Amino acid sequence: MRRVDAGRASRITRYECRPSLPKLHLNDDQREQIRQALLTKDTEVEFKLSTTKSAKDFTPKIGAMLPAVVKPDGLPSELTQQIPELADYGYSKMKDQILLVNELTGKIVEIISETPAPSYGVDVDSTPLQR
Repeated sequence: MRRVDAGRASRITRYECRPSLPKLHLNDDQREQIRQALLTKDTEVEFKLSTTKSAKDFTPKIGAMLPAVVKPDGLPSELTQQIPELADYGYSKMKDQILLVNELTGKIVEIISETPAPSYGVDVDSTPLQR
């Protein structure tokens, strides 16, 4: 029978119990689809509440941990059916942004503005001017 070093066993367990998700690669159309789907959800974090007040000074950044007092919501099933790679992610809305969060680690993996990017296209009428 082979003996296992207790220290080695705990190191193995420690590292093997931290599953990771593949990196999320979203295109602009998918970001817009997410924005549209979550825009009507009334889940914005309000910093007036005593439970979330401590997160008021938090500045969301990709790779940052979501504050412990902010619990991510699950993404709507219709959205995860359309974009299956979102299945293991949650979201939180704060400071006019949608934060996609890795539910295994609590880290922010994507930030989407709640306001659409301005369109700079010019609508030009091709009919000649009448003088």
